[in-house]
Amino acid sequence: MIENTLRAMAEATNPVAAMNELPLLAELPSWATTDADAAIARWTAASVADDRGAAARAAQGAVIAVLDRLPPDAEDTVVGREWVDAQLAAVSTWLAEPSLAHQELARASFDPTRQMRAWSDFDLVDGWIAEAADFAVHTVWSGALEGYMAPPTPRVCAALAAVCAARALVSDGVDPSGAIARIASAIVKALDARA
Repeated sequence: MIENTLRAMAEATNPVAAMNELPLLAELPSWATTDADAAIARWTAASVADDRGAAARAAQGAVIAVLDRLPPDAEDTVVGREWVDAQLAAVSTWLAEPSLAHQELARASFDPTRQMRAWSDFDLVDGWIAEAADFAVHTVWSGALEGYMAPPTPRVCAALAAVCAARALVSDGVDPSGAIARIASAIVKALDARA
């Protein structure tokens, strides 16, 4: 269950300002440049702490909050909905039964070459959703499995999934504060469901 102070920040009139009072627990990538990016990253990282399960639930909740922007039958998207659904299924499988085999399943659902083939425009809604889903599966296996890449800690992966989900909404015309509030609400719901 999420702390009352963090819940209050998510429900604040100006969630960006409230969330930006939290410490930044990790350096953000060069593309996360706005106050809204920093706000949801700070808040999400604080909400999940060092709990891999909470990080996975938060990241999954962030992705689910924007799935309505990526319909199953969309034809002109750079990333198909089935890709995102498969990654969410891998996260759900691990959450239902945390095991090494399910971490490996999550890692297998990530294609490190997809980004080079699929999109390079950082204003595409479906591109941001795909990135959020990638970070969601990273929460499951980062730091637990060795391999060709080493994603950040689960807490940072969850924070970046939330940033990407909020970016998807902003790219679709939602005001940044509204996007942050929607993603934070989805994360609260996801974390509360486990409590």
